[in-house]
Amino acid sequence: MEFYDLLQRRCPPKKIQAYLPRTPSLTCDELSKQLDALPPYYARGVVRVLVEMFENGLLEDPDETLAEVLYHRVVTLPPTQDPTPQQDIITYAITDRIRPRIAETPRLIAHGTTGHRTWEASLYLCVYLLRNSPPRRIVELGAGTGLVSTALAMAGHDVVSTDGSASVVRQLQQTFELNEVTPNATAHVLRWGVDQLPPLSPCADLVVAADVTYDTAVIPSLCSCLQQTHAACLVACTVRNQSTLSAFEQHCRRKCMAITLVASTDTEPNCIEHLMFGPLVCPVRIYRVSPNQGQYIKDDV
Repeated sequence: MEFYDLLQRRCPPKKIQAYLPRTPSLTCDELSKQLDALPPYYARGVVRVLVEMFENGLLEDPDETLAEVLYHRVVTLPPTQDPTPQQDIITYAITDRIRPRIAETPRLIAHGTTGHRTWEASLYLCVYLLRNSPPRRIVELGAGTGLVSTALAMAGHDVVSTDGSASVVRQLQQTFELNEVTPNATAHVLRWGVDQLPPLSPCADLVVAADVTYDTAVIPSLCSCLQQTHAACLVACTVRNQSTLSAFEQHCRRKCMAITLVASTDTEPNCIEHLMFGPLVCPVRIYRVSPNQGQYIKDDV
């Protein structure tokens, strides 16, 4: 991975050196331009790592002015973090060609994280879909930051992206414009069990969702929505609490929907490490849910 690519993907500063294939050669003009584009919370850590690498002879300095630039950055960056969460644009290199840029507020936790950060289940679902799915018409439920919908639209799919929050849907529309996929992707408000399915949903080839089984309280309305789509569904679930996942499986059975385990990070634990720059905290499983009547099935992956 190249140095500036790692910055765009927000590799944790302390891990940058481990992902560099060779000693980076940094020109002052380009380095200054790249650092100016970074949010202060991230730029501070990057500068500290660069100073350490420079002092250890691990940076090439073709202009012979790198020390001056780094010193200027050290003394001008705020000494402490701004406590106000800041929105950031993070690049996700799903493949060499599919690189969505996603608006996130990764440090925002107190008011909920829906639509503010991308979770592991979305990353794993992206990887799975892009290696297993030809172009088709797809609906996403609970789209959040829009990573899955954006990646699918960039790959040539027609995507209807939905979320229960109007503010999240507005951000989805901005994300699609940022990634220039508006001809292929649209965003709609969809509150499970309340709103009608948006246009294209009745003729969708596939419905997808990631990290939507986090709360047992939403599972009944989620399953009702899956059943109404009349399409095959792929649901990526982070296994934080086995009882919550079991509740999802049971509700699918109660509605006579077949549910099959089709993929799991348990069998490929490093498959999204290049996107996270670290190991998974919890495993992720992808289930195929069919709204047609059927018996519960669980396949070995």
